[in-house]
Amino acid sequence: MDLEILHLHLSSPIDVPGEELYYYPLNETQGLSFEPQAEFLFASPITEKREEDRCGCLPQGLYLFAQKREALDWDSIIEMAVELQLEGLWQRLKLQGGLYLRLLYEDGSMVTQVFRPYEA
Repeated sequence: MDLEILHLHLSSPIDVPGEELYYYPLNETQGLSFEPQAEFLFASPITEKREEDRCGCLPQGLYLFAQKREALDWDSIIEMAVELQLEGLWQRLKLQGGLYLRLLYEDGSMVTQVFRPYEA
């Protein structure tokens, strides 16, 4: 997947009324591995976005961030998550144990965004 991965310093939370935002805790081992097994990346088995994983805002903080200007299937979302993780590990970042998925419409089309928090 051709991704541009950026660092994002979010100085205040993003509230997302009308948008979809999900938070997924990651498996402690797989979430910090250079060779993660995609099917075990999340703390519990997940094969699609679930209403119970929905959250109200993206907290302020430091994130690795990537987006695709299209609606992605679940396997592609996991692929994005893995690419963010590998980039963060290569940069020796202190990655945190979760992933945010944001789905929104912009300029008439779907946008899929993933955020991986890290510590300074």
